[in-house]
Amino acid sequence: MNHGPSSIASRISSNKSTVSVSRNDGKRVQSFLIGEIFPIILITFAVVGCGVSSREPLARTESRPSPPDRRGDIVEADVRAPVPLPPWQVWSEDTFDDPNIAQAQLDEARGDLESAVRAYERTVSSATVRLVREEALLRELGTLLKLGRSAEVLSRMTDYVNREGIRLEELGPQFALVVAFAYEHERDFDQTLAWLAAAHRKARPGGIVRERAEGELVRLIAGIGDQMFLQIAQTWSREPLVNSIFERERARRQAGGKAELRKADHWFQPSTYLPGATTTGITSPATSTSGTFVVGVLLPLSGQFAQFGERVKQGIELAARSAPPETYQFVYRDTQGDPQMAASEYEALVNQFQARVILGPLLVRTTEAVAGRAYDLKVPFISFTKRQGVAELGPAVFRLGVTAENQAEELTTFLIDELGKRAVATIFPATAASEELAMSFRKAIEVRKGQVVLERGYDLSDPNASASLITELERVKPEVIFLPDSLENSLPIIEALKQSSLADIPLVGSASWDDPVALRGMVKLLEGSIFVTPFFAQSVKPIVAEFSSQFLENYGRAPELLSAQGYDAASWVLANVDPSNPDVEAVLKSLESADSRIGVTGKLVVNPAGDIKRRMSIIQVRGGELVEVMSAGVETGYILDEAEQKKDRSELSQ
Repeated sequence: MNHGPSSIASRISSNKSTVSVSRNDGKRVQSFLIGEIFPIILITFAVVGCGVSSREPLARTESRPSPPDRRGDIVEADVRAPVPLPPWQVWSEDTFDDPNIAQAQLDEARGDLESAVRAYERTVSSATVRLVREEALLRELGTLLKLGRSAEVLSRMTDYVNREGIRLEELGPQFALVVAFAYEHERDFDQTLAWLAAAHRKARPGGIVRERAEGELVRLIAGIGDQMFLQIAQTWSREPLVNSIFERERARRQAGGKAELRKADHWFQPSTYLPGATTTGITSPATSTSGTFVVGVLLPLSGQFAQFGERVKQGIELAARSAPPETYQFVYRDTQGDPQMAASEYEALVNQFQARVILGPLLVRTTEAVAGRAYDLKVPFISFTKRQGVAELGPAVFRLGVTAENQAEELTTFLIDELGKRAVATIFPATAASEELAMSFRKAIEVRKGQVVLERGYDLSDPNASASLITELERVKPEVIFLPDSLENSLPIIEALKQSSLADIPLVGSASWDDPVALRGMVKLLEGSIFVTPFFAQSVKPIVAEFSSQFLENYGRAPELLSAQGYDAASWVLANVDPSNPDVEAVLKSLESADSRIGVTGKLVVNPAGDIKRRMSIIQVRGGELVEVMSAGVETGYILDEAEQKKDRSELSQ
């Protein structure tokens, strides 16, 4: 798997181990040493190949036992927990006379988990007594798990141990239990078993932690499909506790028992902890339609695309806070980026949860799979894929994504109507995405009576490409030059242009130019250039400024496009459906006939095909700054004429 800060890979070297947090790009970002941590478990990893090397920490691509959650290998049972507390919550109600802990408990009782996390974090940062800091940290991590933010749990654990200068094993067994559940949510099966076994070993006999850890091991091992059972059992044969549970499960199956996974997904959903929620947070179809309008969400929340799914989910969550909880219910399901899983979860949302509109999927293949089911079930869904034509897959399919066609229309409208530039050249690398943008740009220019005077592709690996392209451009003398690829890939062409007789010709970029790091590094080269973006986080528009402020407050970082799209999609649904009429046909008609709406990603307009198109922002690099000169088709800033642009470039070059 490859998602978020998703694994703590361990290394045995004499009596020490390295615990590291790794990210999607495979770069190790944090590490710390611990001594003799649960040696039997980790030696088991080293001997039988459960993900531990005697020399180097494992990369996520190395071989390790497959998690027992593959389709067709598990039989799911509808088993509900007896109490509305998650299985990792094993702490007392003691506040330690700390006002932040007391406040956090009140926040949790109200279902305001985000506020509770912030209150616990204040104590972790400020308490002078280590016991109080660690108690607050434990509860903060447990609350983050309730929010489904397992990757953040692992990161916070690492940060705390590094900052305190302590070893991981100095923390109590409750922390091992929390880490185990974080790995379960991350779908890292062998690490889950390892940390549950660790929690059991550290806990006192007869205590709640030991009981809970063993119970979770029994639950997970009972869910392993027959095809994988013997292989995984052999892998864990040297760990006494885990091996004994495998032996009991083996005997049960020999007596006729079947694999039965009691899923724990509901414990990672905030709706489980709302006042008045059922003990699991999962309501039956009859209950879910009793006074609430169910909005389903289908996103890759684990696997290769989890980081992208999480960004969309955060935007949806922010929009959902404006919806009365007694009227709307949001139910989140994980596609794992798999088409079959996406189709299955779509069916579950419709049949089990009675969802009447669904946000997602994110990817084109999962969208195509869901469209096949939606043709029969007819519950509308809004895909976030940027693939053009997706909305034509069926009457229940809507799409809110940044297409090449939409970008080209916005750019050409600005170039011709605002700047009066009709003679354009397009220079692009021979990649599918750039070729699609180039083709869409040519069509849009021609529709508006402009002319593409040169359209050339080139090989990114050709060091002589820039020189030959400059020669051709100097011959045709375009009024603007369109570079549809990323700034990083376009840098050699841009540098060559600025050293040629074409230096004053404006450059035009696609939404891929909206890269803060690249823009900062190339701002002088790009003076006077323009690019299109569906979401400009620095916009002065009140709706965008308020969204960005709320997002920063809740998630500790500035929003990106995917989060903004999730927010807009949820807001668009809430603005257009009638929660008192959950009839599928009525919902579909209300979305098809929706009025245009100003969102944080532009002006949203649904066309007859189901595409939710938008008027986006045009950004100009001016005086070393990014200026939003057009927003949703409306001029928002003074557009410099050519003389002023030349003056600015001259001043910047001095």
